[in-house]
Amino acid sequence: MNRAMGKKQQKTIFEVTAVAKRHPKTDLLILARLLKDEGTKQFQDEAHVAAAHQVLVKWADMEASGRLAEFTEKQLQGIFLTEVFGDALNYMPASESSSVWNLEQEYLIAPGQTPDAILGKFQQGETRKPLAVIELKGPKVHLDRDRSNGRTAVDQCWDYLVNTSTACRWGIVSNIVSFRLYERDSTKQKYEHFTLQELKDYTAFRRFYALFHRNGLVEGVVNEVPRAKRLLKDTNTRQREVSDKLYDTYSEHRAELIAHLHGQLKYSVDDSIKYGQLLLDRI
Repeated sequence: MNRAMGKKQQKTIFEVTAVAKRHPKTDLLILARLLKDEGTKQFQDEAHVAAAHQVLVKWADMEASGRLAEFTEKQLQGIFLTEVFGDALNYMPASESSSVWNLEQEYLIAPGQTPDAILGKFQQGETRKPLAVIELKGPKVHLDRDRSNGRTAVDQCWDYLVNTSTACRWGIVSNIVSFRLYERDSTKQKYEHFTLQELKDYTAFRRFYALFHRNGLVEGVVNEVPRAKRLLKDTNTRQREVSDKLYDTYSEHRAELIAHLHGQLKYSVDDSIKYGQLLLDRI
């Protein structure tokens, strides 16, 4: 699909449901500008990107028609993982004959801890070392509110993350109609979020593809780190730069304000510091 074709699908009359919406009091994991730029870059196989988009459009259409709501997580899990993570996002399932695979369902990572799927680079006879865990729920489940054994889907995902090695950096939570990406060194309040209806838009889908594709989380293209890892590093670097610049500007203006209060308005040094700090705190 070319960009012109993608633009025809930018709007949808289907309203995003409450269980698909992002929680309003949360932050982005990746700076929006960085992820937007990443989605505009040329991918290794643009033909596959177009085909992958059609897979997600099909699932979005099933949601819009009401069909998805008729099924449970268990009924949808296998085909969802196969089509979305296997066919569209290029994770090789364990059922294939390849000597290396990337997707394995129901793998026990600790006593009583079995995520719906794990992602990584796995080989026969070797201990599995997941790089990402996936927690799946049904299309009617609210990821932040509905609970199983007292734990929300997000809680369950984080339980898995803390029970794996530090190499397992990513947590994916999905209720089929939405996708979230968490990172173990961040918090539950920071994640990337996409809905099926949003992914009908080819531009939004390219951002999703950049993060969730195998080259985004597990392997990276030749001689490069996975895209999500690089984007998160760039985000943290940029935020530190902004914080440092903000602190320098704050210190400079604080000194100027104190000097004005003392030199021009004739307050004592102690009062100038106190009043200057009070003004800045209020601002």
